[in-house]
Amino acid sequence: MIIADLEYFAFPFESDEYRCSRIALLDAETDLRRRIERGAEQRRSLSPGGEVTDYLFERVGPDNMPTSARMSELFGPHDSLVLYSLMYGPDVVSARARRSAPRLAARPTDRRCARRAGFAL
Repeated sequence: MIIADLEYFAFPFESDEYRCSRIALLDAETDLRRRIERGAEQRRSLSPGGEVTDYLFERVGPDNMPTSARMSELFGPHDSLVLYSLMYGPDVVSARARRSAPRLAARPTDRRCARRAGFAL
């Protein structure tokens, strides 16, 4: 049965008022589907946007010396990137906080994530 045929399908013991309400609902649902599809067509016709800036980050290299890396390099072979930022105020002098950063950078906590995305601290 095609949805348009539902307008002519009569339920047993339905009143005229119920039938009119059901037809109005069917018309509204049909209009909604058409409007959703129009919106989807407009979305598909949009360009993907402008050029993305390849930001330059400063980080501590393997020799504990400052080095820089471009955002595009952080992705590695993946299409996705997880950036984890540890932000401490000037009053934080905790050795624990300083020790946790290299450990997080060396080993992502979720191996499934590491297989699917680049990971940077």
